[in-house]
Amino acid sequence: MIISKKKQHGMTAIGFVMLLGIIAFFAAIALKLAPLYLEHFEVSSVLKSLAQEQGIASKSAAEIEDMIMKRLDINDVTHVTKDNLEISKEAGKVSIAISYEARVPMLANIDLVANFKDNKVEVAAH
Repeated sequence: MIISKKKQHGMTAIGFVMLLGIIAFFAAIALKLAPLYLEHFEVSSVLKSLAQEQGIASKSAAEIEDMIMKRLDINDVTHVTKDNLEISKEAGKVSIAISYEARVPMLANIDLVANFKDNKVEVAAH
């Protein structure tokens, strides 16, 4: 009887469990970060809607701030506060920027942090 010495192909049980662990780790990170990016999309859409608003340039900074915060509240945005807003007016042009940091707990004392600084819109007087 001849016994062939073919090498076995495939993954061991330990290798398979390790692969599942790595996949689960990255899936957990994705599940924690997805709501942050969905919230960021809501912040961007609020700013875009302000660009469509009639008479926004004639409003005071406090009125614009209240308008933004109400829209963010309606869209259930929790990581943006009034301190994250930057509203400037010059020569009939309003510039509105929102920069914020969102932090979610991952595991024990480890947090995931996302910084969003690209939210800016400029509105000229109509």
